[in-house]
Amino acid sequence: MPEPRSEFFTNTLEQWGDRTALVAEDGQAVSYADLAARADRFGASLKAASTRQRGLLVLEMTNTVAAVTAYLGALRAKWPVILVAEGKATFDADLVKRFSPDVICKADGTLVAGPGSAEALHEDLAILLSTSGSTGSTKLVRLSHTNIHENARSIAEYLGLTPDRVAITTLPMHYTYGLSVLHSFLLAGGTVALTDLSVIDPTFRAFLDRVGATDLAGVPYTYELLERSGFPDNLPATLRAMTQAGGRLAPEIVERYGLLASDKGFEFFVMYGQTEATARMAWLPPKQTLAHPDCIGIAIPGGRFELRAEDGAIISTAGVAGELVYHGPNVMMGYGLTRADLGNGPELPELATGDIAERLDNGFYRIVGRMSRFAKIAGLRISFDEVERLLRAGGFEGIATGNDSVVLLALRSGDIRAARDLIVEKCGIPAASVFAFALADLPVLASGKVDMVTLRETGLALLASEQGKAGRTRTIAGIFSRAMNRAHLPEEESFASLGGDSLAYVTASIGVEELLGTTPEGWETMPIRQLQALADARSAAGHEAPAGGRKLTIGSDVPLRLLAISLIFLGHGYPEKTEMLRGGANVLFALAGYSMASIHLPMLLEGRVKPFLRGIFMRLVVPYLLIVSLLLPITASTAKSLSWFTLTSTIFLTGEQRGLFYSFWFIESLIHAMLITCGLFLIPPFRAMVRRQPFMMMLVLVACSYALALIGRQYWPNGTGEGNISVDGWLYVFFIGWAIHFAKDLWQKLALIAVTAALALQEYGVDMGRPYWLTAAVVFMLFIPTLRLGTRLCKFLIHLTGATYFMYIFHPLVGHILREVLHLKSIRLAYIAALYFGSVFVGLLMSDLWQRFLLAIQKARMPR
Repeated sequence: MPEPRSEFFTNTLEQWGDRTALVAEDGQAVSYADLAARADRFGASLKAASTRQRGLLVLEMTNTVAAVTAYLGALRAKWPVILVAEGKATFDADLVKRFSPDVICKADGTLVAGPGSAEALHEDLAILLSTSGSTGSTKLVRLSHTNIHENARSIAEYLGLTPDRVAITTLPMHYTYGLSVLHSFLLAGGTVALTDLSVIDPTFRAFLDRVGATDLAGVPYTYELLERSGFPDNLPATLRAMTQAGGRLAPEIVERYGLLASDKGFEFFVMYGQTEATARMAWLPPKQTLAHPDCIGIAIPGGRFELRAEDGAIISTAGVAGELVYHGPNVMMGYGLTRADLGNGPELPELATGDIAERLDNGFYRIVGRMSRFAKIAGLRISFDEVERLLRAGGFEGIATGNDSVVLLALRSGDIRAARDLIVEKCGIPAASVFAFALADLPVLASGKVDMVTLRETGLALLASEQGKAGRTRTIAGIFSRAMNRAHLPEEESFASLGGDSLAYVTASIGVEELLGTTPEGWETMPIRQLQALADARSAAGHEAPAGGRKLTIGSDVPLRLLAISLIFLGHGYPEKTEMLRGGANVLFALAGYSMASIHLPMLLEGRVKPFLRGIFMRLVVPYLLIVSLLLPITASTAKSLSWFTLTSTIFLTGEQRGLFYSFWFIESLIHAMLITCGLFLIPPFRAMVRRQPFMMMLVLVACSYALALIGRQYWPNGTGEGNISVDGWLYVFFIGWAIHFAKDLWQKLALIAVTAALALQEYGVDMGRPYWLTAAVVFMLFIPTLRLGTRLCKFLIHLTGATYFMYIFHPLVGHILREVLHLKSIRLAYIAALYFGSVFVGLLMSDLWQRFLLAIQKARMPR
């Protein structure tokens, strides 16, 4: 027997029979009956893919027939859907981690099994959307089947939609406004023409004529683009309505389109809404557009507004401003932060919009400000909306944002100094608290709204740069920027997704702790936006960054890295007499494996290796290749071989041929170990085994890699006389580092120590320092994973640690100059000291120059 259908429009698509529901850009037409059948087939495939009758789907929602079919299929099968933009449904995405979807549907229609969860899903839960059209937020709006049906019904009613209407997807459908167009037209039996064409694309206008478009929806940015393209002078003959929402449209533009609509015989609707209200809350009757171009109008059918004073009292007097509060069946169920929240029922009897509004005598509402669009500077409450009004009145075109320290003016036209002076004078705030900058193209979200977060960060970064402050690191984005030598970072990215490595990790972790007071578990994979929200909350609570005398937490890998590089310098300074000081390379290999596991495991478990590879390419490979390119032509003792540039010299060159570059074996073999590990994580069965038994899997890899070392030493030593310096001789140490990350229980820690000691003693014997240093480092990491040290000492150690790669790269050159140019080799203690401190000095210098070089490149690419 078929499942019973409710009255929701998503479940009654069949009633429209052979009428056209969807038209694709390529001309493909899908009837309502066909769409319903396709949707039900998709719903059945969800159940088959997950073996669950009802679960949670993450859908990359695109303006395509396949995506719309998948979306409707999930709703008809009673599967709640999280809608995201194309490419955002990745396993390392914070959204996927928090909500554990049972199935993920990619943009190409591929179904992938998700992490899954046994948490209950509320029976009426339908869709989950990020607020304001953002694509990185994990704070989702929970909307019910009732919400979307009632809101679609209201919109169709006041727009007067009928089955002969044809809408165009000028907006993305993972955004509430774009989705509401689909809902309202399907409810009314109309047609939705699917396209990703921009409204300024030369072929967009022809597409309107081809499908007979009657309705065009847009946000303010859409209307700006329409103005540029000359659209008002070339309207389709079939046009019957234009709608606007998604932000305030300037009154003069409202008037312009109101006059155009009156002249050309179509209707122009100004609307107001929020994702939290499914889509729409208010509409301005088209006949009132010219009389009230600055109003949002009246509540939609079935809804009502009230104004509330700061003390909670209801405002009944016209012309008195208060917070706009909405009541209606389209008010969301509530927010969702984790999968556990999705079992909750409706939680909100009303929606406090956060907008400040006033009611006119005729009952229309007008927005006059936003509660969150304020800053308190020099004791004054500054409204960014009022600042923008002052700019417009002064002849400037710009956007205002900022914080409680500074008002930022992003100007698209007008003199920067004059704009700043105007706001200083009109608002009565210090000149130092206003910063104006030119920005030709405003950053926008996928929804078409101005990306205020990116705009604010851009302004703060430009301000810090102009003032020459190191204060750029006062934000999470700034901390990551400094750690990773990048001047501007997207806030939906995380430290791991940006390709952060172990050297950047220590700098970033200290900065995070300074701002947040702690380093949250899993901070490496948390979006910058989420970390910044935690920092802002802490700042708002009155907490300050730690003073110089307080203590911070660092990983024990920081001092171990410095110890390891010291052992290398001392060992190379007097190799004939320092056997017990050898072993720094072993420790560094283990630390590298540990860092790769600690930072990048979540992405690797989903087969995503590109961010990690991008990081090691920029931080390891590029500096290495530049130095080889500079030094190889002037080193007589080193073979002129292409293998240096292909990172294969450990395979093709003997020790004698390596000459001055002998020590570079470590860099090549370490990169090879990382590449091999990435290759393993591209194999699905391997990833599955690591998920089930991570520690045991690493012990298996250690054993297999050690067997490879024995075989390599026997059959392909590369002529060094000390065993194999290629990756086969060192891979087992790298996986020991991975095993450290997974060793949580006492028996696991003791087993790993025993395995490390046994293998290292077997490999090197009891008369060398290597097995003891490696075993000691493993013990230290297992039982003392972190240290609490003074802030200044922490920062000093991190500064040194961040330069260890350049210290290692340049120490052979420093040694060569000391031996061959200054002839210090015969003065043993002086030579060792000079090699040690010279390598440290040169490494610090070159690391700083490299950071400045990368940062200069990144700054050159920033918006101006």
